[in-house]
Amino acid sequence: MTDGGHASGQLARFATASLPDLDRLAVWREVFGKSVARLDLAPIDSGNSFRCDVSGYALPGVTVALGSYRNVRSIRTRELLSDGNDDVIFAIVARGSGRLLRPGRELDLNPDDGAVSCNAIAGATAEAPASLQLINIAVPFRSLSSAVRNVGDIAVVPAAARTEAVRLLKSYVMSLLASDDRPRSPEVRHLVATHILDLVVLAMGARRDVAETARGRGVRAARLHAMKSDIAQNAGNPAISVDWLAQQHGLSPSYVRKLLDGDGSTFSEFVLEVRLEQAHRQLCDPRFAGMHVSRIAFEAGFSDLSYFNRTFRKRYLCTPSDARAAAQHRQ
Repeated sequence: MTDGGHASGQLARFATASLPDLDRLAVWREVFGKSVARLDLAPIDSGNSFRCDVSGYALPGVTVALGSYRNVRSIRTRELLSDGNDDVIFAIVARGSGRLLRPGRELDLNPDDGAVSCNAIAGATAEAPASLQLINIAVPFRSLSSAVRNVGDIAVVPAAARTEAVRLLKSYVMSLLASDDRPRSPEVRHLVATHILDLVVLAMGARRDVAETARGRGVRAARLHAMKSDIAQNAGNPAISVDWLAQQHGLSPSYVRKLLDGDGSTFSEFVLEVRLEQAHRQLCDPRFAGMHVSRIAFEAGFSDLSYFNRTFRKRYLCTPSDARAAAQHRQ
């Protein structure tokens, strides 16, 4: 299920709702189940409808997916083992609940649990009797075998004891799947895959000699990504500060500054860039043609109109009004 490094910025989406009622189960089991997911998929209760809606994204050596399921049982049958796929699957429950089973063992899945399974295990089963939204990260066994203890077993990291790695992994993957601008260059795609793999290794229990590298690379990148997402979502608040951001993420203000500095910008520089980009987008968007420039500036988080005009002109080499006029001329 991994892409071997080929560049692609596209999500692959598979949904039962797109199939005709009459052939839905047969086509789903054959096309998506056996060919894509490499699982035998069937309703738990044959008398009720089942639902699957899965969006997946392949990176070098890692595949991430977000799926919504209802009344679904997936089994890695002994017959399917002949495909040779030995991916380790690290799953995180985004919403709902389910079960993970193997012969002689049953584990409950609850919101924010992280769960480990392996395609090399015959009979490994996942069940979603009711509504379940699940993040899946598939990694070849060889990528984890020397880094993680007991990698071939199944286990659950319960919500009560979930690690920072699980939380960061959930946030990082969800943002990646929700983005309209996923990485396309081979270098960036490889870097993102490495960060995800680092977080998976830590969430599963990395060996001591591997954990330090993974923390310094994957955890740092995921923290930085999460902080930048928070800044982007809250940039319109003039009171946003390093202290606020540090409190949101349970970090010290000095560590937040260090992370941002290491990425090439200070907190103030990054906030300013986000605010300017938001204002520029709205000025060039015909839907905001009737909104006064001052209101656009204030909603982007600027409290001083003179400062906004000055920094906008420095960044875009034109005034806000000129940017709007140029955009209208191109339309």
